[in-house]
Amino acid sequence: MESKKKQKVNDIKCRDIIENEINISSTNTKQEYNDVDDGDDNATCMQNKVIERVNNDCLAQIFTHIPPFERPKVAQVCKKWKEALPYSWSNNVQKLEYLYWKYDRDETEQTNKKSRCLKRLINQCGRYLTELDIIGYGNSNIMPLIKKTCPQIVSLRLRFANVKNVHFKNAFSNMSSLQSLKIIFQCNSSIPTELINSLIDVADTLNHLAFFNWRITRRNEEIPNIFTSVLSQLNALEYFDLFGYLNDVNRPLFYAAPMNADVFHQDDLIPLRYEGRFGEAEYINDTDNDGVTDDFLINVANNFRKLETLKIWGFQVTDIGIIALTHKKSLRQLRIRFEDDSFNYYITDSSVQFFKNMTYLDVRMCSVTNYSIIKVIENSPELKILRVAFTKVTHELVKKAAELTRNRKNGIILSMMISLANIDGIFDTPEYKSPFLEIECVVSTRDLLDDDE
Repeated sequence: MESKKKQKVNDIKCRDIIENEINISSTNTKQEYNDVDDGDDNATCMQNKVIERVNNDCLAQIFTHIPPFERPKVAQVCKKWKEALPYSWSNNVQKLEYLYWKYDRDETEQTNKKSRCLKRLINQCGRYLTELDIIGYGNSNIMPLIKKTCPQIVSLRLRFANVKNVHFKNAFSNMSSLQSLKIIFQCNSSIPTELINSLIDVADTLNHLAFFNWRITRRNEEIPNIFTSVLSQLNALEYFDLFGYLNDVNRPLFYAAPMNADVFHQDDLIPLRYEGRFGEAEYINDTDNDGVTDDFLINVANNFRKLETLKIWGFQVTDIGIIALTHKKSLRQLRIRFEDDSFNYYITDSSVQFFKNMTYLDVRMCSVTNYSIIKVIENSPELKILRVAFTKVTHELVKKAAELTRNRKNGIILSMMISLANIDGIFDTPEYKSPFLEIECVVSTRDLLDDDE
């Protein structure tokens, strides 16, 4: 029977995971400490003895609680930890993520450190990965390594600020399971021809392909003609997304896509697309009832430095897209709309809590609670309109909102829309009132449809 006893090793609790492995109980440890003299040297010696008696499987289990980018650093503790590190990758590392935000300069130092160790990390755990999202690394010289070490990749997202055609020769020939490929080009050159040709190797598995252009110039706004013939051969393709490529020039390739593929040109939703003003829009209103995607929000967050107001249909949006928007320091108004009775379970506190300095936030019919909404109120002293009807908020939110706005120095009144009943006139009691808080109660989702000022 597998032992369930907990051990203490350098103040880290672990559990033996293989039958009949060495157990280190607190009683045994105490006895060994009684056999040595007091003092730092003896204590260190005792700790080393304990570590030496812990098997690699147990140490590897400890590593699984440490983020992948931190593991090599922790492994420097001693020789035993270095030996155990390779065993940790096979336990739970199937996804490696290294993100990037174009206008977020606060992460520069951390980003540089991660870039330096990324290749070593992929070398160590690449064969176990099924998902690789490394848009934080902007050089195409990473492609040969991915090709060599990541044969099980299903989903791949990349960004290139520096591109060399040679790096993409047969780039996907070793990725027989690749289903999703999203590439961000943040460079002056067009899509490499070797990359386009290499797509043939995943023609029978690739169902989602996306090319996003984050630096539009006359040299890269047009997709090479060779792509038309390759696109027609992608038999498994279901979705093809474009962003930042001239619509009129590239429209003929839409007709080359497989019959069942859904082609989405994200630029159709954006004003001032070209004429040298791409990325200058301060207001974007999604009028397409099909809604936007997380990819669209990520593209917007990284390319519209002046964006202040965003109105979207949120059927397809999740925390992934909302998190991208929280990095937009210029964003002041976010309005997420839904049709009647269309509740979104994938926009949660995990993302909404990070919004700051908002003046208008509409997250109606999303899976948010008091926690994230209180955070928004605390961090948005000029918040005027807050719509949280048909969410998971409770009466306690109104009480807390009254407390937070009661002493507002700027005199701004917060208008909050909720779908909570005013039971026994609770909202009229002193605890729930503030001179700078107005409460609007709605009883039906139909009351929201025409409220789109």
